[in-house]
Amino acid sequence: MRSFKMKNYYEILNIAKNASEKEIKEAYKKLAIKYHPDKSKAPNAEQKFKEVSEAFDVLGNPKKRKHYDQFGTTKQGPVANGDPFDIFRSIFGGSNPFSGRKQVSRGPNINIESLEIDFFEAYTGTKKTITYKRPQKCPTCKASGVKPGAKKEICTHCGGKGVQIQSQGFFTLQQPCRVCSGVGHKFKKEDLCSGCSGAKVKKVETEIEVDIPPGVFDSAVIRIAGKGGDSLNSGPPGDLFIKIKIKGNPLLERVGLDVYSEVPLSVSEAIEGSKKEILTLDRTIKQIEISAGTQPTSTLLLKGAGFPDVRGGAKGNHIVKFLIEIPAVADPSILRNLRQFEKQNSTKKRRDYAILLNEYSSNA
Repeated sequence: MRSFKMKNYYEILNIAKNASEKEIKEAYKKLAIKYHPDKSKAPNAEQKFKEVSEAFDVLGNPKKRKHYDQFGTTKQGPVANGDPFDIFRSIFGGSNPFSGRKQVSRGPNINIESLEIDFFEAYTGTKKTITYKRPQKCPTCKASGVKPGAKKEICTHCGGKGVQIQSQGFFTLQQPCRVCSGVGHKFKKEDLCSGCSGAKVKKVETEIEVDIPPGVFDSAVIRIAGKGGDSLNSGPPGDLFIKIKIKGNPLLERVGLDVYSEVPLSVSEAIEGSKKEILTLDRTIKQIEISAGTQPTSTLLLKGAGFPDVRGGAKGNHIVKFLIEIPAVADPSILRNLRQFEKQNSTKKRRDYAILLNEYSSNA
C-alpha cells in the first residue's frame, strides 16, 4: 500500500514553524515572483507556483494555520477558490506585474443574506421569486462614466501610464494606479454622466426565480452563476449567492437528514399501550402503535421518512420519541395502590441497580 505524505507548508515556503505573519508574506512574495509562469522558464514553474500559493493560503490565514499546526492538514483544503493567481493578485495589487496589459476581471458578486422558506418546503423543494438590486452597465453612457465629448485629463499621479512602478529587490513590479484605477486619465466633475454620476453602473431592480432543491439545509448558500454585477472591463458578470433560512416547526425537529417528533403519553397509555397520531414531513397525519410498557427512553423508527439528501443519497429517518407525563398525585389511596402495583411489577433493571449500588458503595 502506498503511503501518503502530508505536505509541509513551512518547508515549501522555506520558513521556520514560528515564523511571523510578515515573514510568511515576504517568503511567499519572493517565491511567487520566482516561480510565476509568466516570468520563470523552468519546466516545473507552474507546479511550484501552485504549491507556494497553497502553502500561503494556509499559513497566511491564522485560523487555517492553527488547524494545520494541530492536525497536519486543513479542513478548508488547498487554495479555497481553486485559483493561485487570485492569491497573487490580492498580494500584488490586483494585476499581473509581469504584463503591461489591462487585466480583465469579473463583475462583483452579490450576496442575499436571508431567503426564508417553510419547514416543509425544505423537504419538498420549492421555487421562489425574488427581487434584488443588480449593478448593470449604465445605459446612458454605456459604462464610460462620462458625457459624450468629455475631454480626458492625464492622471498626474501616474503620468497617464495607468500603472505605478515598484521595485522589490532585483525585480520591478507594475501595479494599477490607485488614483485613476489604471486607466491613466481622469475627467472633470461637470463631464460625469448624469445617469450614473461617473460610477459607470446603475443598480437595477432585477427579478429572478430561485430553484431550491429538496433536502436543503438551513444556512445553505445557493449560487446562481452570472447573476451578480456586470464587469466594467469586458469580463464576465459576477455570481449571485443566496443564503437559505428555514422556519422552525413546533411538532418536528430536524437533525441532519433525520426528523424527530416528540409524542406526549399519560402513564396509563405508556403502561397499557395505545394509538397516537403524528405529523409527517409530507404534512399528513399518521397513526402509530404504542407498545405496552413503553419506557421514557423508547423510540419508534420510521425508516426512510426523513429528509432527502441534496446530493442524491438515501433519505433520513423519522424518529418518534415518547414524553411520559408523570402527574402530581395527592390522594393517599392512589399512592398506596401505585406502590403496591410497583412492588408486584418490579423490573430487572431496578433490581440490578439496587444490587450494584450496594456492591460498589463504601458502605458495603
